[in-house]
Amino acid sequence: MPEGLPLAVMISLAFSIGAMLKDDCDVKKLASCEIMGGANNICSDKTGTLTNNKMEVVRVYAGKDVKVPVVGERPKISFHDLGIHGEIAHHLSIGISCNIPDRCGPTDLAMVQMLGRADISCEEL
Repeated sequence: MPEGLPLAVMISLAFSIGAMLKDDCDVKKLASCEIMGGANNICSDKTGTLTNNKMEVVRVYAGKDVKVPVVGERPKISFHDLGIHGEIAHHLSIGISCNIPDRCGPTDLAMVQMLGRADISCEEL
């Protein structure tokens, strides 16, 4: 590896951080710029994560694609009414309940909250 390469990379990352700060993007770690520079696809959603800083399950694949009504449309849901029956509903519930609500990330927490909307208790499972 050429001796000047690490220095050149650091300088280019420092300039990148400066440019990002002008766009009101705060970067705490230089490695973040390098990682984002290699990103091809960035996925985002509009289910409340960006506006409310909260995720909500809106679709589930349980043998078929199932649309889950958002809380505003219907606060309580039933897996049976959504077309998720029998063993599939049971296994889906058990898989989600393996997440501990106070220790899980936002995605897992959204799934646990979906179970709560269906009156399924993680502790009981």
